[in-house]
Amino acid sequence: MEPIQQDKNGLIDEQMMSPSEMIEMFTEPVEEIIDEDEGVSMHIHGIEMDLPVQLMVAMDNDGTVQIGVTPPLYKIETSFTPVMHQLRFRFEKIE
Repeated sequence: MEPIQQDKNGLIDEQMMSPSEMIEMFTEPVEEIIDEDEGVSMHIHGIEMDLPVQLMVAMDNDGTVQIGVTPPLYKIETSFTPVMHQLRFRFEKIE
């Protein structure tokens, strides 16, 4: 078993991000998209995503658990495939 890859501080791999950072990346508020040249607009009232992710869990010296998440990092076939987890979230605009 390979040791957990950690960053320079001994925590989560630098390629990973926190779950909240990943969710923020996909949910930047956009309420309306307008293409004036085409004369169309789109109003967004909700978003639902189901994504494959790689998870990394590590514990620092004081017992704090760190969770890292990233979209799949490896796109080549290998003799074993990393375990993929599903991250599912749904946001709806409430007025």
